[in-house]
Amino acid sequence: MGGVDENKAPSAGAPAARSQIRAIWRRLLRNRMAVMGGCVVLFFVVVAVFAPLIAPYDPNKPNFMARLKGPMSDHWLGTDTLGRDMLSRIMYGSRYSLLAGIVSVTIAAFVGTLLGLLSGYYGGWVDMTIMRIMDMLLAFPGILLAIAIISVLGRGLFNAMVSVGLYSVPSFARVVRSRVLSLREQEFVEAARAIGDSDGRILFGHILPNIMTPVIIMSTMRLGTTILAAASLSFLGLGAQPPMPEWGAILSGGRDVLRVAPHIAAFPGLAILMTVVGFNLLGDGVRDALDPKLKDK
Repeated sequence: MGGVDENKAPSAGAPAARSQIRAIWRRLLRNRMAVMGGCVVLFFVVVAVFAPLIAPYDPNKPNFMARLKGPMSDHWLGTDTLGRDMLSRIMYGSRYSLLAGIVSVTIAAFVGTLLGLLSGYYGGWVDMTIMRIMDMLLAFPGILLAIAIISVLGRGLFNAMVSVGLYSVPSFARVVRSRVLSLREQEFVEAARAIGDSDGRILFGHILPNIMTPVIIMSTMRLGTTILAAASLSFLGLGAQPPMPEWGAILSGGRDVLRVAPHIAAFPGLAILMTVVGFNLLGDGVRDALDPKLKDK
């Protein structure tokens, strides 16, 4: 009989996990603003994935006979200073802008979570050293710190992603550290120590799964911010370089002809605005769905 009970115990967790996932999904779908944000994000993701199939023109092919044309039947969003189709460039640009946000958040979440785990679990001089470094990074405005990092790494979209990711690390590290501090004295951690589990096993096998909710929430909410930051760096000429059709770079190309052809700056700016708002709305919804207690705080 004892063997039967042991076999049944592990399987009981699967239905409970599925039930919890369904509950989270239902809470998310009941949030109309989150659904709206998710639809906006999904739209741009679909555009990014299928850009080569749905873009009407080559985004980098100039047509000097059609320079600075406004929206018309052949070019729905007009053309830029080289006669390139704006709609095609914005479609392809969604690939670079979304990639910039995802890579930046991935870097920040990975490094910040690791540092937060080590700082909160070991405490002492490890905690002091890591947190003082995080405080130093937080002392600088984010975009200024990103510019400083790029000055070391050099210009380019990938370096812009790295710089944005690095200046976002302290936010993740502090959140993870606070959660680890509350978990490291819990009974399940003490039990793991008692049976001889290594620190690595305790950190990544027991504590990490219990802090993933705030990491997921923060990652979703930071996506819009990182996309905006990467676009800002490209606008300043430090991120994506011509002829790459990244939204910030396209926006930068339209500032010199703003009076003559305002559509060159308006449409990529609108795409950035919609994407950032979409991710922010979705992030708020994910936060409320994963941790309903935070909704009323």
